[in-house]
Amino acid sequence: MLLQFSVKNFKSFKDEAVLSLEASADKDLPENLTTISKTRCLNTVAVFGANVAGKSNLFAALASAILLIRRSNLRQVKEPLTEIVPFRFDSESVLQPTSFEFVSFAEEKKYVYGFSATQKEVQTLRFHSYRSNNKQFMLMKQRPVIVMIGESMNKNRTNTIDDRLVRFDWCSSCFQL
Repeated sequence: MLLQFSVKNFKSFKDEAVLSLEASADKDLPENLTTISKTRCLNTVAVFGANVAGKSNLFAALASAILLIRRSNLRQVKEPLTEIVPFRFDSESVLQPTSFEFVSFAEEKKYVYGFSATQKEVQTLRFHSYRSNNKQFMLMKQRPVIVMIGESMNKNRTNTIDDRLVRFDWCSSCFQL
């Protein structure tokens, strides 16, 4: 179950924007709540605001992040990442990577998956999980080296890889929308 999505430096978002599905302390509408590992989550959420406030761009960011992940294994080497559209209203942001992050619950754990990229390359990739308050790194990548650490791997190891993003099909329920 998706708990939070955040984006930075994408279209109209220069600074980080967060869509959170974590419930407040409000006791209204209990039928719209699900409790997972003591965290109260919203089953549905509404995004509203003035015209030109970024509502459509928030969903464009979510769609772009998901498409980048799903299509990454089909990309050719050096193929541009056309889904990346940085904030263009200042000269510095255009040169900075766009960042996406998903926080979700599945299999009794909290998972965080995030990456940053320019139109040329994926620059960082991180994936870790929490069981209670203990953070466990499962994968971290900073251009051009990837370091994998995790319970499902036999040992820690370092490999060089290309710009593919990692799809965690074993944890597909983490990112269901």
